[in-house]
Amino acid sequence: MTVAELAAWQRPTDPLLADALWAAGAVVLYGEQMSAATVEILTSPCTAAGLLL
Repeated sequence: MTVAELAAWQRPTDPLLADALWAAGAVVLYGEQMSAATVEILTSPCTAAGLLL
């Protein structure tokens, strides 16, 4: 949770934020192997929160 809090510049965080950041990380690492729909689903929470450009 500490990593999620630092990444979002917020404390305390909702546990779902940590899940959203892990999903975004998976896209960064494996995005080329995923379909566009999967990438969109996995990045939508972070995009909505303004964490991804």
